[in-house]
Amino acid sequence: MLLALAILGCSDGEATFFDGFGAKPEGPSSDDLAETPLGPYLVGSTVHVYARPPSGMRSSAKLDVYSTDVTVLDVVDQTVEDEWVAADVEVVGEGEAHIELWKNDFRLGSTIAAAHAVASPKVRWAPGALAENDEIADLADKPGLVATGTATFQIAYEDEDGNPVYGSGLGVALAGEPAVSAVAATEYQGLDGDWIAVNAHVGPSGTVEFRYGQVNAGTYTFAIIDDPTGTALALYTPSEDDAAAGDTVFAAALALGSDETRYYGVPAAWQVDGEPVGEVGEIFGYTYDPNAQTRDLAISLGSLGAERTVKMGAGDAGVGCAATRAGSVPMAALLALLSRRRARSRPSGPPRR
Repeated sequence: MLLALAILGCSDGEATFFDGFGAKPEGPSSDDLAETPLGPYLVGSTVHVYARPPSGMRSSAKLDVYSTDVTVLDVVDQTVEDEWVAADVEVVGEGEAHIELWKNDFRLGSTIAAAHAVASPKVRWAPGALAENDEIADLADKPGLVATGTATFQIAYEDEDGNPVYGSGLGVALAGEPAVSAVAATEYQGLDGDWIAVNAHVGPSGTVEFRYGQVNAGTYTFAIIDDPTGTALALYTPSEDDAAAGDTVFAAALALGSDETRYYGVPAAWQVDGEPVGEVGEIFGYTYDPNAQTRDLAISLGSLGAERTVKMGAGDAGVGCAATRAGSVPMAALLALLSRRRARSRPSGPPRR
């Protein structure tokens, strides 16, 4: 499954749910933890949950989201706009609870979600993770940074069986300044999670310690280069095997040293069919369209370059969070809703049932 906010066109006859981590598609109510579109979540996180009523009940009036157990999942804020209810849910304690969607006094749907008290953290290169390429997502034995760019890493979480657990706002990084600096964020490419942006300033190397609470997720010493001219520029595009028409997929740029060092944070310029697109950086999002004509996706950095052919939707400008699947709400509109909701203050008495 491609890492994106996968919003499917679901049955018009039932309420559906999804969250901001984008690892699961929008889905209907479920009492089965293996089938639910929500979770599992890590205690201490704030989760963005979205609920959509059946098509015949999508008036915004009197729509509310509730938790059946506020000692596990507590709805602390919510906004109703158009056909969506967007809720901030705090993951308070270990256990299970249902997230319910109500209209007036009628329950439209309910889906279960689990909360885990602990999880094992793992550091991954964010563009590689979003490109669904485990080989490059796992950090190299010899990692490096390009001083003129920004590298982003993900602190991902797993349970004792190696299954994903989703957390946000829990990861931090301690950087060995002045060589490097690190800033934690809870959103990257429109997706929730724990993301760490790392910048290199002076060489020849700098160390970053990634942490989840008091747990060391990994400590890495990065080689730093100011001029990547002596490296090879590599362009990675996602496999199309698991992609569906309309999915947002991600391409990643990496500089490879002759000594097998992988240099993250490449400030690559992106082009589609020879035309500049997107922003300079190590990641590029586009809409997958298996029926589209093959297009040339290229990156350049000084005299370096690389190129691949991709199936990209017509008119795609390289804004990674603008794609939809058929029958769904546009991702750009959804992110605008999220932005407006975050700008509002928390109510003094959040609704509970």
